[in-house]
Amino acid sequence: MRKTILLLLAIIGLTSFQSEAQRRYRVKRVAVFVTGDVDKRDKTVIGSTVVTALTYSEDYTAVERTDEFVAALNKMGDYEQQYVDTRDIASIGQQLGMDYIALIKVESSRRETFIAAQLIDAETGEVIKSSTEVGYAETMQDLRELAREVSVRLLGLSSGASNGNSGVGSGRGRGQNGQNRTFTVNGVTFEMVAVRGGSFMMGSNEGFPGEKPVHQETVRDFMIGKTEVTQELWRAVMGSNPSYFSGDRKPVEQVLWTDCIEFINRLNHLTGENFRLPTEAEWEYAARGGNKSRNYKYSGSDDLYLVGWFVDNSDDHTHDVGTLQANELGIYDMSGNVLEWTVDQWSADYDYNTPRDSSIRVQRGGLYFDDPIVCRVACRQGDTSSFTYFTLGLGFRLAL
Repeated sequence: MRKTILLLLAIIGLTSFQSEAQRRYRVKRVAVFVTGDVDKRDKTVIGSTVVTALTYSEDYTAVERTDEFVAALNKMGDYEQQYVDTRDIASIGQQLGMDYIALIKVESSRRETFIAAQLIDAETGEVIKSSTEVGYAETMQDLRELAREVSVRLLGLSSGASNGNSGVGSGRGRGQNGQNRTFTVNGVTFEMVAVRGGSFMMGSNEGFPGEKPVHQETVRDFMIGKTEVTQELWRAVMGSNPSYFSGDRKPVEQVLWTDCIEFINRLNHLTGENFRLPTEAEWEYAARGGNKSRNYKYSGSDDLYLVGWFVDNSDDHTHDVGTLQANELGIYDMSGNVLEWTVDQWSADYDYNTPRDSSIRVQRGGLYFDDPIVCRVACRQGDTSSFTYFTLGLGFRLAL
């Protein structure tokens, strides 16, 4: 009898321990709330950047819920953007079914922008982590950089190469000497092209509604893959190959956005670098030829046959990367071959009042079976990040 009781107590204890372990180590749900004296456009940019940074971490899944928090706070009383009680925030977070709330407070002056972030436990109201970042934010890209930095600090990571796990770094200080860089991983070599930053007109008035309005974007110096990630590189990092069309120098495809993030995390661990997916603005800027742009319709030419694999020349399959003409920056296959994931959340157009969908990520470049209109540098598409019925031809290229 005594042995039976002891056995039952042991089972209960083990079950309790396992339950606690599962509670502690499951992916945490985070609601992002941006408040402060900046306009809605800036809040949208900051919120989406923080969501992306949290999503890159394997510990969190994040959604932007600013509107829900504002509505709930207004019901409680007069909502003041700079003064919010963490206990109220925690209570609202619980109502939304969240584990944590990322409270992002923003203050802006003529000279500097100040961003303070707190990670709040929705159950206790306790501030678990906090971080701050101050800097100049003259452009949207500057604002994204600040938001990335504060997110990285909030997660307790280094934005430099020593971390090598998160893939969320800002890319500052990389490739800014204007030199391309070559990397080798498990015997496979790939090249990153240095892109000097600048301003450009993003979007198009001649394509699909999602490409409007045409607007000015500014990007900082960054690096982007000379080619799409190949199957041999994917295999060197992941030990497998999910592609339908087999070939070492063909682009890897049939990969979800979440698969790309897992690959990048492993690549960063192997290299000690801080690779990531390009932003949508970085992708289009590079596809247009950066500061060497000749304003081509496709990436590198107005003649798609010269630069891209598409419905009329692909013979219904992908092709080895880098076999057609490069664009003005020496980058290959940004029109056609495989559709490329970017880091950005999807929005139906470029109007900053248009909500973003955190479950959908932007894709660029067009596919080997697409019509020319889809292979233009301005064309945008989107798909769910973690599940889709159709992955054939979905690939990506790296940024740094």
